[in-house]
Amino acid sequence: MKTLMNKINETALKGLFLCEDFLRRVKEENEGAGIVEYIIIIIVAIVIGGLVLTFFKDSLQNTILPSVQQKIQDLFN
Repeated sequence: MKTLMNKINETALKGLFLCEDFLRRVKEENEGAGIVEYIIIIIVAIVIGGLVLTFFKDSLQNTILPSVQQKIQDLFN
């Protein structure tokens, strides 16, 4: 579980650095060339991240948590 959380945090940091790099380039380049491409990349990254988080949430609630609850109940009964 810690490995999964580390990967999620690492991916979030990469996204943060991508946004930081984007903002730095916008400040440096007044032309605006390539800005649309960066915006599309950021939007796609946000959508994919949301889908991944939804998948992990559903898989945790439907598969992992019920089995953990059953093992805890078996342990104490």
